[in-house]
Amino acid sequence: MSIKMARKIAILLIAGILLICSVGLVSASPVITSWGNDFTNDNSTNITVSTGTTVMFNATANETITTWNWTVNSVDQDNNASTFNYTFLSYGMYNVNVSGTNANGTTPMVTWNVTVELVITDDLGKTWRISQQPLKIVSLAPSNTEILFAVGAGNRVVGVTNFCDYPLEVGARVSAGNITRVGGFVVPSTEIIINLTPDLILAAHGNRIDVINKLIVHNFTVVALHPKNISDILGHIELVGDITRQKANATALTTNMTQRIETITSNTTHYSEAQRLRVLHVVWYPGIWVAGSGTFPHDIIQQAGGVNIASGISGWSMMSLEDILVGDPEVIITSGMGGGSEIIKANLMNNTIIQQTTAYRDGRIHAMGDPNIIERPGPRIVYGLEEFYSVFRSTPPITTIASSAGTSTFATSTVISGAVRDADPKSLTLNGVAITPAVDGSYSRGVSLSIGYNTFTVVATDLTGNSVTQTITVKRLLAGGVAPAPTPVPTPVPTPTPEPEPKPWYEIPGFGAIFAILGLLAVAYLCRRSKI
Repeated sequence: MSIKMARKIAILLIAGILLICSVGLVSASPVITSWGNDFTNDNSTNITVSTGTTVMFNATANETITTWNWTVNSVDQDNNASTFNYTFLSYGMYNVNVSGTNANGTTPMVTWNVTVELVITDDLGKTWRISQQPLKIVSLAPSNTEILFAVGAGNRVVGVTNFCDYPLEVGARVSAGNITRVGGFVVPSTEIIINLTPDLILAAHGNRIDVINKLIVHNFTVVALHPKNISDILGHIELVGDITRQKANATALTTNMTQRIETITSNTTHYSEAQRLRVLHVVWYPGIWVAGSGTFPHDIIQQAGGVNIASGISGWSMMSLEDILVGDPEVIITSGMGGGSEIIKANLMNNTIIQQTTAYRDGRIHAMGDPNIIERPGPRIVYGLEEFYSVFRSTPPITTIASSAGTSTFATSTVISGAVRDADPKSLTLNGVAITPAVDGSYSRGVSLSIGYNTFTVVATDLTGNSVTQTITVKRLLAGGVAPAPTPVPTPVPTPTPEPEPKPWYEIPGFGAIFAILGLLAVAYLCRRSKI
C-alpha cells in the first residue's frame, strides 16, 4: 500500500470518528439528576398530605433546561421553572409529573404519587382520614338522610333508619330495593349495616354509643354529627358536601340558608333582654321534656328574638311545672316527635299549672304543623326558624314601654329615656311629637321643665295597631329647695242670711185679738156711763 493511499485511509478514519463523536454529542438527551419536595424534605416520590396543603416540588437536570413541563393528573400547569407550588384542595390520589426540555431533547419524567386526605374530627372527638370517595353510605338519622339527599349524594345511600321519610325519594328508593331499612334510630341493626358493607356511616346524637363503637371495631368509617346550634348545622352540611365530593351543591345550599337566616337575625340580634319574649319549647309530654341550653332549638329561640326560660337546663331534659311557673313563658311551642305537637298542646292546655302562665292566659300555646322542621338538624331547620320568628312577631301585645326620669329636680330641663319592646314600632311619640328609637329600642329626649309639676306622655304603636301609653311626672323645685306652694284657693265666704224686715204691728199674729178685747171693754165702759 502506498503512502498516499494510507494517508487517505487515515483521513477517512479520523473524519468518521469525528462524525460519530459529533452525532453522539448532539443526540445525548438531558437527564433529571435530583428531585425533592418541601413536605418530606427528601427525594421521596410517595407522600401523603391533608387537604389544603401546599407543596413545593423541585427538580435539577444535568444540563441547562430551557423548558420545564409540569402536570397534575395529566393537566398541564402554567409553570416554566425548576420549582412548582401546588395546593391540594380536595382529597384523592394525585400524580405530579415533571420533565425538562432543551436543544438536546427531553428528560425522562419524574413522578410523585400524592395521597391527599380529608382529615376531620367528628362530634365524638374521633379523627377520620378520608382519601377515597364513598360510594355506599348508611345514614343512622333522619337529619343525616335529608342532608345527603340535599347535597346530591342520595343516589349513594344504601341504608337508612325506619324513621327516615324525607325527601319522598327515600321511600321510593326503599320500595325499589335501592335502599335498605336498618332498623330503629336508637338501636339500629348492626348485622344489617355490616352486610351492606358501607364505606361511610353517618351517625347522630341519639344513636347508642355501643352501636357506634361496634361498627368502628369492624373497621367502618363512622362520622358522628351532633350539632348544638344553627352554625353547627350549616357546618355539617358543608362537611357532608366535602366528604361526598358535592361541595358546590353544599355551598349553594348553605348560602341560601344563611341569607334566609340573616333576613331574620338582622331584625333580632339587637333586641335587648326586655324586648325578647319568654319562650318554652316542649318536645315531649308527659314529663314535660324541653330544649335547654346546648341544643339547636335553644339557639333558634334566641335568633328568632326570644329568650329560652329553660336555658338553665342543659340539653334535652325534663323541666318541673314549678320552674315553668317561675319562668312564666309568654309563648309555649310544642313539637312532639312523630307528629304529636297537637297532642302535647292539648295536654298542656288541660294542666292547671300551665293555666297560670301568661302564655295560656293570652292564648299563645303554638303547636308546630310539622315538628320535623325544628327537631331535625338538617336543611329544613331554616323553616323552623322562620316559623318561630313568625309566631313571635304575631304575638300581641308586642309593644311595651319602660320610661324613666327624675321625680324631682332643681334643673330647668331633664331627659325622658326608656325603651320600647318592639324594635320596629310603627310610631313612638312624646307629648305628641314623634321620636325615633335606636336599633335596640332605646330612646331619650330632652325636655324643658316649668316650676311645679310637669307631665309627659309617651305613646308607642306597634305594627298591628296596638297602642301603649305611659305617663311620667317630673316636679321642678324652687331654688330654695322646696316645692312651690300650691296656688291658694279662696275660702268660700258664706252669704249672710238677711234679717227679715219687721212687719207692721197689725200683721203681727195675736195683735188683732188684743185689740178686739180692748174694743169690747171700751164699749162696756161707755154703756155703763150712759146709765149713770
